Amino acid sequence: MTLAEFMPIVLKINAIWGKGFDEIRTRVWYEIFSGLKLQRLDMAVSELGRESKFEPRPAEIVEKYEEIRQRARKSQARRTRISDQKMPKCYICLNDGTVFYEKTVPDIANYIAQYMARCTCERGKDLRRWSKHQITKGMTVTNPTTKEEESIYFPDISDVLTLEEIGVIQAKNMGRSTEAQLTADVAAMVKKLQAGGVA
Repeated sequence: MTLAEFMPIVLKINAIWGKGFDEIRTRVWYEIFSGLKLQRLDMAVSELGRESKFEPRPAEIVEKYEEIRQRARKSQARRTRISDQKMPKCYICLNDGTVFYEKTVPDIANYIAQYMARCTCERGKDLRRWSKHQITKGMTVTNPTTKEEESIYFPDISDVLTLEEIGVIQAKNMGRSTEAQLTADVAAMVKKLQAGGVA
């Protein structure tokens, strides 16, 4: 990062917290941050701008930068794991992460409603698609309108369907898939079923 590339960061800090930068302060801060990636440094300053009323010290900016770097690394590792060819195909959600299912509405005669739930596979926990609040039971957020704590947890299929119902969905999807008919590892599925899980 050059000093010229660093100047928008100086201007952003000045705009958010109203602290002026003279030439010496600018050069000292540039020396501290010159080895960091510009885009991530900009994200760190922006996040601190939303979180802090007072201008952060350089150490606090570096700490936020490292937090963002760790989040990016974890996100990349998760994306790699999800896209990895070794990850087995999920025949419950067909690698979509969501499962549509039907249930009879108890109070309305002969009415079948369609619902959606997250799958229990990795794709149903993908943080690119779901927030941590949607995949973690018991986690709440504050509703900005009512100021009350609310859960936005999105149920996974094991919360709303029995193992048998999940097995039926899986069997239907496998029956429709020619790839499943050609490549299904029957021994592994039998072993998993004997262990009491869904194959």
